[in-house]
Amino acid sequence: TTEGKIVFRLFTFSDVKNVQLELVVKGKQILQKNMIKTQDCIWQYITNSFEIPEGTRYRYSITMNSGEIIKTKDPCSMFQETYFKWSKLYNQSRYNWTDDKWMNNKDSRKISVSANKENNLKNINTLSIYELHIGTFTQEGSYISAKDKLKEIKDLNFNAIEIMPVENTYSYNWGYDGVDKYAPNHTYGTPDELKDLINYAHNIGLNVIMDIVPNHLGPDIAELQKTGPYIEGDNCFGYKFNYENKYCENVRDFITGAALNWLINYHCDGLRVDMTKFMCSDYTMKELAAEVKYHIPGA
Repeated sequence: TTEGKIVFRLFTFSDVKNVQLELVVKGKQILQKNMIKTQDCIWQYITNSFEIPEGTRYRYSITMNSGEIIKTKDPCSMFQETYFKWSKLYNQSRYNWTDDKWMNNKDSRKISVSANKENNLKNINTLSIYELHIGTFTQEGSYISAKDKLKEIKDLNFNAIEIMPVENTYSYNWGYDGVDKYAPNHTYGTPDELKDLINYAHNIGLNVIMDIVPNHLGPDIAELQKTGPYIEGDNCFGYKFNYENKYCENVRDFITGAALNWLINYHCDGLRVDMTKFMCSDYTMKELAAEVKYHIPGA
């Protein structure tokens, strides 16, 4: 969303005849909106935010030149209630954060690569990290129950938590098979509940590091490979991202945007970037690092 508008933008194949945005209205009726091709492989639809309420389910219908029709969820979906087909419209700006002091670098417990005597922030060499997996950290395996245990971590004299990947993925695993790179795992709770956890962590003085996986797309229930030229082929972890071939600049932007999503929309303080040595793409890592440094210098 931007300035009262909702912008739906899809990066897809070059040989596409038409793309439609499909919306579920009144619980069951599917409303179709024709998208406009704005540049090679990029289709877009813009509407006023009041015309489509938050929580609306949507997907893309891609008609190839061959006549084949592909129905797919949003590659940049912010909220998935299920693994398949439909995404859910989610307004990132609606959440009521209470960590302004922390985010404005006015809390001396915050750890930053920009720490100095003037801003009184802590240097990264003071990090004491407790790594946790949302699904196994508590018996309930949820964002809410994890939040309720954070005080125990603080009492053990840790000053940061590292959350193992919550990129939406299939069933129970350690989180490294994410297929929705922007959407928090829906089996643990809602995006707002993950924000509750991070907001509370800041309020008790815990820094939050998010673990992300730019190296690959998980092998189960992935849809990116049929949505556009995101994928180069298979590897031993699942699908290998197209970081070095035709249209790679769009894929690099896609994965960089996913990293910024956790820092900007979820107020995370840092990133732990998984399996970078297998990416075989220095350009992608340079873009990711440069964009993070530009938008959130202290991360």
